[in-house]
Amino acid sequence: MLFLNKVVGHRYAFLILLLLLSGLYIWFQPGDIAAGDAAYKVRQVRDLARYDQVEAYYAGRNVDPQLEYFPGEYPWVYINAGEAFYIFPYQLSFLYYIPYALGGVRSLYLLTFLASLFTLYLMWRFARIELCWSMLQANGLVLLMLLGGGLLAYGYDLSEHAITACLSTWALLVGARKELTPVNAVICGAIPALAFSLRPESLLIAPLLFGARILIYRKYSDWLWASVGAAVALIIFGLNLYSNKILFGHMLGLRGIEFELGQADDVTTRLARIWTYTFGREQGTLFLATPVFLFAFMWLFVRRHARDSTPVDILMVVALAYVLVIPLVVSNRPGPQFGERFLFNVYPALTIVTAAVVIAIPARRKLLKFATLTAVALLSLWTAGHAFKAVLIRKQFLNYFESVQNEFEKLTAEADAVVILHRTLNVFYMNHSEDPPFFWLRAEQDPAALRAILSAHYTTIAIVNVPAQLSDQVDVDAADFDCRSDSAVSNLQMLQLKICRL
Repeated sequence: MLFLNKVVGHRYAFLILLLLLSGLYIWFQPGDIAAGDAAYKVRQVRDLARYDQVEAYYAGRNVDPQLEYFPGEYPWVYINAGEAFYIFPYQLSFLYYIPYALGGVRSLYLLTFLASLFTLYLMWRFARIELCWSMLQANGLVLLMLLGGGLLAYGYDLSEHAITACLSTWALLVGARKELTPVNAVICGAIPALAFSLRPESLLIAPLLFGARILIYRKYSDWLWASVGAAVALIIFGLNLYSNKILFGHMLGLRGIEFELGQADDVTTRLARIWTYTFGREQGTLFLATPVFLFAFMWLFVRRHARDSTPVDILMVVALAYVLVIPLVVSNRPGPQFGERFLFNVYPALTIVTAAVVIAIPARRKLLKFATLTAVALLSLWTAGHAFKAVLIRKQFLNYFESVQNEFEKLTAEADAVVILHRTLNVFYMNHSEDPPFFWLRAEQDPAALRAILSAHYTTIAIVNVPAQLSDQVDVDAADFDCRSDSAVSNLQMLQLKICRL
């Protein structure tokens, strides 16, 4: 134990840890391939960069003007008035524009990773300077954040959640300082408002932060500068609403459409979601939600032993208020994460509270201190194992697509058009060029209707599918397209692509 304390408490331990994380990033980084939501986000910035438009580009529009076979589906794609839009905030495309222009998808991964590293630095610096923790305690805080899966969950993924969490953490840690200067007040108001452009729930940080300061500090200067910060937040927020209204006819942008669809839940359902959102589910990404919140509540009993508990009090009040409000507003019914990504804005702050609990337990209560530290460590290791497993699965998935990319392009290069019959392969399409035109035939659609449309315009049509014996997610049987004997089957690592040319 003494040796471990020396290692973790070393003055260069934090720097060495960042270097190790960078090495892991180089190993995990999947190149120019993205999957899931990220694939649509990449496509969105590609359309902006190549065609200077926020609408989704569709190479098959001339033969499919109603966009019935557009290779994308709601909630990732919204079709309105003959135009297709990717549902993510268009401001995200502008954020990604320059990195994408400089280095493609690799630069977007790097942007997410650097945001996560900066979050760790903010936490470490806050612990050392504002809370006056020792080097051992500050480095232990960073390890707790890592073991909990926060960085693994989003830092190695192409996700704007890591960026908004970084911005929210910046605002929270600046706002928790003992003195709220005019510059800090502007930062606390402007940053959550800017983060709202990427994730609407981020804006909630600003009013909660100013409210917590006024409630806890009760200083006249806080009232004054909080008003200035709130005004800055409202101005940026208003500009966001106005730009969304002009572009999409909805003040919340395309996300507003999805938001409104989730407002049908009754009060009982919304209240019940608080428990689920707070403690997450095993399928979620941030598995440490349960121990973090449990140990955060312990702060109420040990805070009197802390050297200066006020900054941690602010983080606690903001985080818990945020966690209560979010499930009442955001339904987030589909998908395995069910709310953890919305909680990620305050996850670093709650991790600081958790570490503060262990530190604040009096030294004379050796058994309690040891038991709490052991419980935090074991639960963190358990959750880190799940998060690391999720990252490995994602890496395997992305490596598969990268391995078949050249073969996929080779098999479809001679075709005039390509029809995709499988949802997973459709995600793969999102990372490829528009030529030849791609069409996605869903299970509920008539293959004969699509074949009739395409046969009138194209001579060679490639049908891309996954054989039924290898997957239980096949949407459409390739036989429905009357594939002839000149089909080619490529033996790949995880799945098989069957290319049938009409």
